[in-house]
Order: sequence, then structure tokens, then C-alpha cells
Amino acid sequence: MPVLGVNVAIIQEGKVLLTRRVDFEVWCLPGGEVDDGESVAQAAVRAAKEETGLTVQLERLVGIHSRPQWLSTGGHVALIAAIIAGGELRL
Repeated sequence: MPVLGVNVAIIQEGKVLLTRRVDFEVWCLPGGEVDDGESVAQAAVRAAKEETGLTVQLERLVGIHSRPQWLSTGGHVALIAAIIAGGELRL
């Protein structure tokens, strides 16, 4: 079964918030896999909160990136643009 994931582009004043991964040192958009029983939108809001401390309001689907040969089962990642709705940025 292909993996379904989500990335969130949190945009404020023309800037995009990046997070730094802990498993290897790269900067990236917050995101992760969509859990069983969870919609892509719910996963985006959850991942943004878990990784940044911020509550987001989803604005629009930017696109879907597919990697059919990734991890032998394939993967699809939805990129969603969002704005900050609350919370406090966690470092």
C-alpha cells in the first residue's frame, strides 16, 4: 500500500516556516504520514501543531507529489498552504 503523507507550507508576511529534522540535519516543511482514519486536512493540522506548536488554518492545496518507487510501495505527499491561527512557536 502506498504511503500517504502531507507537508504544510505555513506562510506569514511572505515567509515560509521551515523546521529542522532531528533524525538527520535538513530543513524542511512540517509534515508527516496521514494516520488511519484521518483526513489529509486533519493530518496537516496535527503535524503542524506537533512540529511547530502552532495552530494553522488551511488555505489551499498546492499540489500532490508522487514517488511511485519510493520504499518499494510508493508514496504520495499533499502540499497544503496554511496561515497561523494561534498557538506559540516552539523551538
